[in-house]
Parts: sequence; structure tokens; C-alpha cells
Amino acid sequence: MQLEKTGDLLVDAPPGASDTMKIFLSGLYQETNSFSPIRTDIDTFRRGYLLAGEAIRTELTGTNTEIGGFYSALEDDPEPMEIIAGHAAWAVTSGPLKREALEELTEAMVESLRQALPVDGVLLSLHGSQAADHLDDCEGWILERVRSVVGPSLPIVCSLDFHAVVTDQMLKQADVFVGYRTYPHVDMGETGSRAAQALLRLIRTRPELEIRFERVPMILPVDHTETVEGPMADLMGQIRRWD
Repeated sequence: MQLEKTGDLLVDAPPGASDTMKIFLSGLYQETNSFSPIRTDIDTFRRGYLLAGEAIRTELTGTNTEIGGFYSALEDDPEPMEIIAGHAAWAVTSGPLKREALEELTEAMVESLRQALPVDGVLLSLHGSQAADHLDDCEGWILERVRSVVGPSLPIVCSLDFHAVVTDQMLKQADVFVGYRTYPHVDMGETGSRAAQALLRLIRTRPELEIRFERVPMILPVDHTETVEGPMADLMGQIRRWD
């Protein structure tokens, strides 16, 4: 079921209002190093990538990125579908974002979503450990902005890095998070595909979801968290069995 925009309100569109599913996708991705003295600005993203609209499909389709995985799963789906790309920004690890950079990039994403309405679901590529000079939880704030546009019931699925810091605000705003399962990271495209498949399942089946989240009071030594051997490999094997 789609949402239809009437003035400033979002209401359920009548059945049959559209025969084609509409999926909006976007991304704002950086792992922040709060110890770095080099602040992240718009130029930092331009040196990575800063894309909008059709350029996202052109540049990222077929790449081992989460957005590349979004396209792979959505375009392989047998049902008719319209994929609407908003904005996608990626920057190398650096210091916290300058406030104006975060606000400019987020507003571009949110405005492109407003222009795309009505949509059936939203896919976002975020990191999970992005911070700004004035804000520790950038992802929670971004998701809150997106949720304010689409309303409380529209499915939002978000891909995250293996080393995401999942906050209460993030859990409140999104329906499903899908994280990498490899370290060193090699499954970014696969993660995007799993996220897109999860969104399609949410749209088609409308399951009742209950989120449970437990923070374990432990610090993991990085050399014991590789996923090809050792305890983390055992844990990832268990996750695959649960799948």
C-alpha cells in the first residue's frame, strides 16, 4: 500500500492507485574517527562520491557497495517496480562532520524523498558510526528526518557497517537493520541485496514486528573479531543457520 500526499498529510492511497511498486533509495555514509583533527566537509564527500538521481544508478550498479546491492536485488525481482534514487554520499574515514555538511546532505536526501512521494518503501545505506561536531548519533537523526516525511507505518530498511553503533533512536525510527557479516569487509553488495529483499518482504507481507535489542557489556579485541576464523567465525556460522 502506498502513501499519498494531501497537503501536509500522508494518507493511505486507495487500492489499485498504482500497479507498480515504488522504492526510494538513498545513502549517507562515513565512519567517523572522533580523534582525527581533520573535520569532514562537503569536499571530503566530493573526493569520495556525491551523487544524485540517475547518476547513482550509473555509478553504483554492479559495484560491491550496499547501493549496488540494492539495485541488484530490486532489478532482479520479477514484479514491476520503479526505483527512485535520491542522493548518495560517501566519504573516507575522517574527523566529525561539520554541522553545515551534515545538514546540507541530509536535507538533499529528505527533499528528494518528499518529491518522490508516494512510495511503498525506503532503503537507506548508512554506516552506523557517523558523528558530527554537534551530534553523536547522525544516523538516528537522519532516520528521524526520513520517518517524519513518510509517516509511522511505511517500511524503512537500513544497511549498516559491521562496526555500527546501534542507538535507541535508530531502533525507534527504522523497521529493519541489515549489517555486514564479514570482517575484513567484503560483503557490502550482498548486504545491500539482503536489505532490499527484507524491504520487499515487509511491503508484501506486512508482518507484525517486535524489536528486541540487548547490549552486551564487553569490549572485543579487534584481532578476535575477524569472521574467517575464531569465535566470530563461529558466531557468523550460527547466524547463517538461523537464516
